[in-house]
Amino acid sequence: MLLGRGHGKQEVFEMRRRNLTSEDTLLHSASDVTESLRRTTQLMEQEIERSAYSAKILDESSRTLKTTFNEYRGFSSVVRSSKQLITKLEQSDWTDRLLILFGLFVFLLVVVYILKKRVWNTGFGWVSWFASWII
Repeated sequence: MLLGRGHGKQEVFEMRRRNLTSEDTLLHSASDVTESLRRTTQLMEQEIERSAYSAKILDESSRTLKTTFNEYRGFSSVVRSSKQLITKLEQSDWTDRLLILFGLFVFLLVVVYILKKRVWNTGFGWVSWFASWII
């Protein structure tokens, strides 16, 4: 019995040691799980911050894009009216060139007429006078 009792104490001690070991293991596992959950929570918070930052950047980009589009529409109307104005100016330029050429043509006709009256008609008068003086 003594041997049995000693053997029983050893079993109790072994059970307590195993129980403590299992409790230590359980506490250690619980600590590991808790630490893992803290890391997971921290990673989730970082992802949420990144998502919030991405949403903020996306919102700013959307506003910039809308502003750019509105400016483009404004410039589009300016470009259209500028194109019409340039077309009218080109037409006016051609009209001015034609008028200048027509005025130059009329001027040359007047010069030719004046030369004809002064030189040609008078020239025959001088030729006839010179011919009558020689003869």
